[in-house]
Amino acid sequence: MTPRASLYEQLLGPRYALLPAAVRRFHSLQGQHTLGGHIVVDGAESAIGRLLMRAMGFPPTSMARPLRFELDATPDREIWTRHMLARHTVTTLVLRDNHLVESFGPLRLRYEIEADDTGLRMRAGRASFLGIPLPGFLTPRIETSEREADGRYAFDIRANWPGTRRLIAYRGTVDLDRPPVQR
Repeated sequence: MTPRASLYEQLLGPRYALLPAAVRRFHSLQGQHTLGGHIVVDGAESAIGRLLMRAMGFPPTSMARPLRFELDATPDREIWTRHMLARHTVTTLVLRDNHLVESFGPLRLRYEIEADDTGLRMRAGRASFLGIPLPGFLTPRIETSEREADGRYAFDIRANWPGTRRLIAYRGTVDLDRPPVQR
């Protein structure tokens, strides 16, 4: 029996082959994996933003620090656990109506995705909270890019509320060949 394609392979179809090798390799992982890397966090620019990000498990601003990333992937869903500094955040990714949907507890984000030989670019479009669609003025503006950097999977995520300052931005790399550094 042939194994089913990964979540991102299903979503992107033929465009998946265009991605840089490290991005393809990361998104083709199936099963449970613990990976290491580094992350730099630019925290929220407002008190309300800091409170919200802390409640979601995101750390405050930091210089480059070790990252431990746990992946539990099947063809139907992926669970991502990011251990950043002394905090962690867990999200679940699934496909719904040909879109990638990410869940942070009661918050659901639907992404529009572009893919080419430079990498992936994702932008959150629709959002819901407790199953209730959020109006545009309450929907966070989230942009993600993924690329290859020195053979590693590299990411850059930025989140803002509409018309306000940054909620969080973080960037870094995941080394697909070495286990994480335990701290």
